[in-house]
Amino acid sequence: MKIKNYEVIDNFLEDKLCDHLFNLINKDNFPWYVNKINNKDCNKYFSHILFKHYWSSPYLDNFFPLLDAMNMKALIRIKINFYPKTNVIEKHAEHKDYSYNHKAAIFSLNTCKGGTYVQNSFIESKKNRLLKFDGSLNHCSTSTNDKNGRININFNYF
Repeated sequence: MKIKNYEVIDNFLEDKLCDHLFNLINKDNFPWYVNKINNKDCNKYFSHILFKHYWSSPYLDNFFPLLDAMNMKALIRIKINFYPKTNVIEKHAEHKDYSYNHKAAIFSLNTCKGGTYVQNSFIESKKNRLLKFDGSLNHCSTSTNDKNGRININFNYF
């Protein structure tokens, strides 16, 4: 469905491929890196950069089928995010990933009560859902309070 300045595509990948990516990321030895949310020491999330202007991770080749399905012209960044469960859903600060015009997408690997705000519209995280929007728009993420965490893949591209 096309709504306002974003597009939501449910069942974006074959379930088998979505499950494969989820299982790959949920292995005990997957390398996660700690980040501050809103530059606060008490609020943390974990990420893994797959690509940032160049091939950044040995795991990137596992995501080629997802990249092919997105029909991009040029890739800027791919980042996997894991937001741990919080007692109440926390809305993070609005931001733009980059200051120049580009496209953004968020692919949800699990269903939870968390999600993404794009210009005051809330889009829930739903397994195998792709949210596409203008990357120059303000947006923000949330935590979740019903699962162990919220897991998504963030894309910036042309």
